Amino acid sequence: TAADGSDALKILGLEGPATASLPDAIIMDIMLPNVNGYTVCTRMAENPKTMSIPVIVLSGFTDVKDIFEKFPNIKTFLAKPFNNKKLGNALADVLSARQ
Repeated sequence: TAADGSDALKILGLEGPATASLPDAIIMDIMLPNVNGYTVCTRMAENPKTMSIPVIVLSGFTDVKDIFEKFPNIKTFLAKPFNNKKLGNALADVLSARQ
């Protein structure tokens, strides 16, 4: 779990050595403190170790149609407020596709 975008970059090893093993998937908001979700996705896309980690975006912003074109590792978008069952299904789909 990352407290903000800066913490996410550290955990992923994109700012210094990774502080944990890389996740199988990431659930992330776009509006994060310190470093936003767009920046985290950009940095992930630039690194071979993180570029293929699938991302599920949760956001109150619904006008993010171009996000899938800019960041191919973003696999799903769920608008806030979101349904826990839909999030669980999206995560299951992303993880099964990764297998």
